[in-house]
Amino acid sequence: MTEEIALSSIPIFGIGSAISDLSLLCDAPTRLTSLPLSHVGQMPLNQHLKDLPVRLLDRTPDIGDLVVFDLIEDGSFPELEVFTGQRVPLIVGRSYIGVCGESNSMSHFTSDLGLPSEPHDEWDLISVAGMVGHVTSHSRDLEIELGCGRPAKLRARGTLCHPNTGQPINTMREKGVFGIGLHSPSYAKIPSVVAIFGTTTNVGKTTTARQLIAHLRRHTLCGAIKATGTGSFGDTKQHLQAGALAASNFIRHGLPSTYALPDELLVNLFHNMIDEVEASLTATANSKPMSRLARRSSVILTEFGGDLIGAGNLAFLSDRSCLSRTLSTVICSDNAVSAIGAIEILRRHQPNGRQPSVFLAMPLVNPEAFYRRMKPYIDEGMIAGIFDINRPDTIRTETELRAYAISGEAILSVEKLADDLVALAQQFSEINHSRDLAKSAR
Repeated sequence: MTEEIALSSIPIFGIGSAISDLSLLCDAPTRLTSLPLSHVGQMPLNQHLKDLPVRLLDRTPDIGDLVVFDLIEDGSFPELEVFTGQRVPLIVGRSYIGVCGESNSMSHFTSDLGLPSEPHDEWDLISVAGMVGHVTSHSRDLEIELGCGRPAKLRARGTLCHPNTGQPINTMREKGVFGIGLHSPSYAKIPSVVAIFGTTTNVGKTTTARQLIAHLRRHTLCGAIKATGTGSFGDTKQHLQAGALAASNFIRHGLPSTYALPDELLVNLFHNMIDEVEASLTATANSKPMSRLARRSSVILTEFGGDLIGAGNLAFLSDRSCLSRTLSTVICSDNAVSAIGAIEILRRHQPNGRQPSVFLAMPLVNPEAFYRRMKPYIDEGMIAGIFDINRPDTIRTETELRAYAISGEAILSVEKLADDLVALAQQFSEINHSRDLAKSAR
C-alpha cells in the first residue's frame, strides 16, 4: 500500500502561481487571496488549506500533478511567484506546493519528468511560478541573467491526492483540458487576433504588446492572451496594466507550460481562450464610450512565449482555424538574420489560404541598417512593414530624419501600426456584419 501523510502535518509557506485554481486546495479561496501581503510567504497557510492526503512518490507524476516539496538548495530562482501575483523569498528547509511540468526553453531550462519506472525523490525548480521537474540542461546565459545557472534543488514530499478516490490532483484534468473537443469558432467578430512571436526570449514581445495595447484601447475593444510558454502571470499582469479590458493565460486552463503537449490540445485551447476574452470584451462593450463600429470590432493581442518553433507555437502557425482568427502577425527579433529566419519559418509552416499580414518590430540596432536588410522582403510582399516603438512621434525636418534614419518615413511608429490594425479589424467586422444581415434577410 502506498504510504500517505496528511498535508496538515507539513507547514506550507507558498503555493506557486502555476496553480491558478485555488479551489483545488481550499474550500474558500478568497481566504487565501485576501491574506495581508506581509503574511504571504512568511506564515504557514495550512489553516486555510484542505487537509489533503500527500502520497509518497511511487511513480513518476504526470504533467499537471500537484506536488509538495521542500527546498533543499538555493538556485536560479530565489523567489516563488505565488497566487497573489507577488514573489516571496524561497527559504531552504521550508515546504511549498508546486505543479509538475516539462520545459524546453532556449533561455532557461530543458526538463522532463523522468521515466515512469524511475521515480525520483530529488527534483528541480523549473520556473518562478512553481513548476517542478528534472533539469536536463540549461542556458549558459542563465548565470548572467539571474546570477546562478543551476536550478534550485527540491525534495519531493509527494503528490496531493483527492481524499475520496486517492487519485492525484491534476490541474489539467480538473480543468477538463483533455476533454476539449474539436472547436467551432462561435463569435462573428473574427479575425481579431494580433499574434506576437519572438525569435527567442527577451526580444521585446511583452514590451511590444504593452505599447500596442496602450494605443489600441483608445479606439477599439482590446484584450490580451498569453498563449504559450512556461507558466507565469507576470506577462498577463503587464497586459492588464497597459489597459487590456480582458485577459487570459494558459495557466488559468490548468497548463503549467505548453511544452510536450499534443498540437490538437493546444489549438483547441487557443480557440477557447479567444472565446473567453471575446465574451468578456462583449460583456463590457456597452459600458465604454465607443462608436458603433468600435463596439463591433475588437483586437486581442496574443503573446506566444519562447521562440517560433518551441512551446507549441508551430501548432498555431500550421493550423488554418487559428490563422482564420488572426488579423496580423508581429515578429520580434534581435537582428536581421533572425528576422529573415522567422519569415522563412512562417512561409514553410503556414498552410495555403489567407495569410495574415506580417510586421517586424525594430530590434535595438541601427534602424537604417535593419530597414535596408529587410526592404527586399517588403518589396516582395513577404512582410507588410516595419515598426519601431522607439521611433520619434514626429519627424518634421531632414535633420530630424537623419538623426533617426534616412529611411525613417518608411518605418511605422507603434501608434501608426495600432491605427492600421484597428482599421483592419473594423474592416473585417463590417464584412462579418454585412454577412450576418444578409443571412437574416433570407
